[in-house]
Amino acid sequence: MEYHSMKKDNIYLRQAMWKSYKKKCVYCGNLIQPRYIEIDHILPVNEKNIKNNQDPDLKNYIEELKKKGFEKNSVENYMLCCTDCNKKKSNYQFNAANFRFYHEYAARHATDILRRIERIKRGINSFSDEKQKESEVTKYKEKELKCDLQLLNSGTQCYFKYGKGNVRIDAYLPVDYEGTLCCLIFFKELCQTDIFLAYDEDIMKKYFFSGYQTPFNSKERRWCTFVKGEDGEIIYQMNLPPVKLNVSRKTFEQMAVICDKLYEEYIAQISIIDSILDISDFPKISKKACKLFAISEETYKILQKFIHNHNYQGAPDNPYNIFDVGRYDGVVNLQRNPKIIQPGDIYASIEFKQVEDNGYYDVIWSPGYELDEPDKMENFDNKIKWTASYTYDWLINECIPKAFNEYYNKSKSKFQKMFGRYKNTDTYIAQKLLRKRSIISYRNE
Repeated sequence: MEYHSMKKDNIYLRQAMWKSYKKKCVYCGNLIQPRYIEIDHILPVNEKNIKNNQDPDLKNYIEELKKKGFEKNSVENYMLCCTDCNKKKSNYQFNAANFRFYHEYAARHATDILRRIERIKRGINSFSDEKQKESEVTKYKEKELKCDLQLLNSGTQCYFKYGKGNVRIDAYLPVDYEGTLCCLIFFKELCQTDIFLAYDEDIMKKYFFSGYQTPFNSKERRWCTFVKGEDGEIIYQMNLPPVKLNVSRKTFEQMAVICDKLYEEYIAQISIIDSILDISDFPKISKKACKLFAISEETYKILQKFIHNHNYQGAPDNPYNIFDVGRYDGVVNLQRNPKIIQPGDIYASIEFKQVEDNGYYDVIWSPGYELDEPDKMENFDNKIKWTASYTYDWLINECIPKAFNEYYNKSKSKFQKMFGRYKNTDTYIAQKLLRKRSIISYRNE
């Protein structure tokens, strides 16, 4: 792509962009008076101002732009907006998909903006109707926004597309535990014809998935608001951060149908991921982490000693020598012995997090991995990578009882060992530890 460098304060740029974008703010769709025009950098000049600047997908996208010779002060990185939206934009978290959508939209207008600048320089301030039609970006029509539900899943990407005529949503659904939902919304409304809105998973879950299967005008649907006009007529407003759009009743009804269908497909994808990770029986912290159980402070101390005595680089014939204390506090990898040739690197990871004020520690599971693994959802066979359920069973039924027995056997006096005293009472099994509340299970909580 060619980038056309130009300063924001160019005297011709503001007028050319104002006309090219039909005198409307791209973010909210409202008409802008010339004195309120602002030109926004889609990707900020200072990348530290991006709220999620450490997001790996975003870093990759920015690196991709730089390799193409991207110019931040270029027509392809400018967006026409009103003062209010320009102020609000800094409060919202944009991901790579959002920036990509707006950059592509700006690129579609670039040729028209440059042509208008040349005409303004030559003193030509208006086009004939014929020339105007040639230069305008085609508006969305009903047939463009109407399509049956399409769900294309290649294994590495899952694409959703569904339109009812007044509104259409295109989205990418997660296919692995690190994937996220992102979507793009297109409208055919009179005031919103030339805009589309891009949202990430958190906004979608908070707004669009609320009020599932309730009437389109129910209070449960957080994006729906209603006001009465001066003549008593109901005005339908779609409350979408960071904008509020006036739309028709028909658009409201169609939006509700599409959002419900998108929610169903999203839940179906999450269920597939949960099934592979075998994570459904436990309280989830995220798409890839869950709480297995809690352990008392005594259990925590005994288990920590056991972990440090059974490093994964120890004797390969000892099945408990699989622990690798991670670089982060409380994180322990269950890792194969490097002397054994097998494809797995880390079976699973567990984290110990202290629960405030009750003396217990939560044991949190997250998936293991292979280095340079192209498909994160492969190899959960409890040999190469351990599922949440398998890790739970192994820790409670084998590892923790073994840790207790080792600890108390070392603590016995020579007299006790010689005469075998307390032989039966010192044997720790899972049921005993659960009964004593040394372990509190979270399974099927």
